[in-house]
Amino acid sequence: MITGVYAGILAIFYIYLSLKVIKLRIKYQVGIGDEGHEDLALAVRVHGNFAEYIPMAVILLAVAEIG
Repeated sequence: MITGVYAGILAIFYIYLSLKVIKLRIKYQVGIGDEGHEDLALAVRVHGNFAEYIPMAVILLAVAEIG
C-alpha cells in the first residue's frame, strides 16, 4: 500500500524533473548534451540520477513492505 503512494509521488517528481530539463533545452536551444550551460548540465544529471536510483529504492521499499 505505502509503496504505491511513494511510487506515485516519485513519478510526479520525475515528471517535474523532466519538464525542467525540457524547459532548459528549449531556452538554450540544445538538443543533445549541454553545450557548456551549467544549469542545464546540472538538471540533466539530477534527472539521470533520479532515473537510475529511484526505481531500485522503490523495489526495495516494496520488498520491505512485503516482508
